[in-house]
Amino acid sequence: MSIPWSVVVDKGPFPPNEPRKVNGLIIFRGISTCLTTMSVVFALQNMPIGTYSMVLATRPIFSLILAKVFLSEPFGIPEIFAMILLFSGIIFVVKPPFLFPQDLLE
Repeated sequence: MSIPWSVVVDKGPFPPNEPRKVNGLIIFRGISTCLTTMSVVFALQNMPIGTYSMVLATRPIFSLILAKVFLSEPFGIPEIFAMILLFSGIIFVVKPPFLFPQDLLE
């Protein structure tokens, strides 16, 4: 979408005077956003909406882990406890078949 717009306004698709690394990060962000959107559409077509919303509820877990890795955020016992509590709650709601066989649920 940015390439046709840059042709219309007669400007380049990247910010001027930025290093190649920044332009590479912009391209990476666009590709990752495209993959995320395609994954969401695929998930909504192939799984129940309740399961999809519970999978989305795992985002705080990944946010905590990525914040620790890339931003050096503090990561102690309360964060670990919150992650375990969140993940176990999601497991109990989704009830994956390898942990909860169907014959026991009925």
